[in-house]
Amino acid sequence: MPTTDREPRALLAVVVDGHDLPLGCIEATALGDLGLVDGLARLQLAATRLGWSIRLTCVEPELRGLIALTGLTDRLGVEP
Repeated sequence: MPTTDREPRALLAVVVDGHDLPLGCIEATALGDLGLVDGLARLQLAATRLGWSIRLTCVEPELRGLIALTGLTDRLGVEP
């Protein structure tokens, strides 16, 4: 796995009964494209089926803009 000095694209948590459970980070080496947004939307859908949700924090500006472009900012729990 390549290493990088860049900050991760975002931090990901699962919200269960109002509690954030850290899941991991989206590495800077991951492509920040619509495929990533699609994967996050699918993860949110799977979490919703279990009565949970996901939350993204520390989202880099490029990924934040792409998520906003798709209209999924609130649905993916992107924090301001």
